[in-house]
Amino acid sequence: MRCLVAVDENRVDPPPPPPDPILEQPIDAMDLPVRTANGLRALGIHVLADLLRLTGAELLRAPYLGRRSLREIEDALRSRGLMLAGDLKNWPPAAGGRLR
Repeated sequence: MRCLVAVDENRVDPPPPPPDPILEQPIDAMDLPVRTANGLRALGIHVLADLLRLTGAELLRAPYLGRRSLREIEDALRSRGLMLAGDLKNWPPAAGGRLR
């Protein structure tokens, strides 16, 4: 039995939707205590998307962050309806799309 499938060579897949703008917010916008914010910067975390990829356990292994810092981070994220180790669709954005 033969099966024929039509192929449209002119078809272009639509680009993925842009990432949520909240993911590009700088960590400074979270109003974290200075020690916690500095600890995140020392880890190379500059925008929310960088932070949301991590788990609490990963943050606790960082030399500059402890349980109190983790609690402060989780509270700040929760107030924005976010959580650690979230599924970040369309992140990172296509080249050149990320703010720094």
